[in-house]
Amino acid sequence: MKYSPKRFSKLLSLIVAMFFSLAQFQVGVMAADQPVNRPGQELAEKALQASLNGKYDEAISYADKVIQLKPDHAEDHAKAYFARGLALYNQGKKKEAISDLNWATNFWPTFLDAYVVRGNAKADLGMYDEAIADQDKALELKPDYARAYSDRGFAYYKEGKYDKAIADSTRSLELNPNDPNTLDTLGHVYFKKGDYDQAIQNYGKALQLNSKSGHRYMYRATAYVQKKMYDEALADCQKGAELEPDLEELYSLKGQAYAAKKEYDPALQS
Repeated sequence: MKYSPKRFSKLLSLIVAMFFSLAQFQVGVMAADQPVNRPGQELAEKALQASLNGKYDEAISYADKVIQLKPDHAEDHAKAYFARGLALYNQGKKKEAISDLNWATNFWPTFLDAYVVRGNAKADLGMYDEAIADQDKALELKPDYARAYSDRGFAYYKEGKYDKAIADSTRSLELNPNDPNTLDTLGHVYFKKGDYDQAIQNYGKALQLNSKSGHRYMYRATAYVQKKMYDEALADCQKGAELEPDLEELYSLKGQAYAAKKEYDPALQS
């Protein structure tokens, strides 16, 4: 059974629920002057709020207005480019997002989350070394940033550097134990290493935190098949299909489990 593990970042729906909630959002570690009544200040904040709340077209519209202004205040332009870049990222326009996030870091070199989002966009495009470099920069700015450890760990996993992926994911979970994405990464790494018990354990913990992902049930089912635990695999396939009926890999996996189970269960043989 082949499948392509991916991040279940809620950047695909409402960013507020995951990386950049209003409570967690970092605007950088550099203190910025806050003059009153700057022309682009209100628009930049509106762009940022809209992007964080999943209103991507609205965010882009507000950001465009800021970007058209003379860049007298670097932080306003940085926020506008970040807001637009984040919106483009969520719309699947990764290259355009990277371009905007480049501008955000040019205007504001210590804009922490601009590096994190840009790193994720680069990882999505297979630019793993550059993605890791962006997460390195984020960790230089904020050494205890769990999100950056998690995302760097995922990039290491995709690059096949499994020991580094485990180290970063473990550190991320020390800082934030309730991140199902990081647990997924550990599950993927252990699956690749052939340690299916550890993979199942980590997928199970991720499901305890967020059981609304059909992909996550598929991951665990795949590990169950490797362990010849076919009843458990079929149960996960059923739950996954209820959540994501269009996930074709689940039906292939289900057929594989039934075929193998028939071989081992005489009651199913005809």
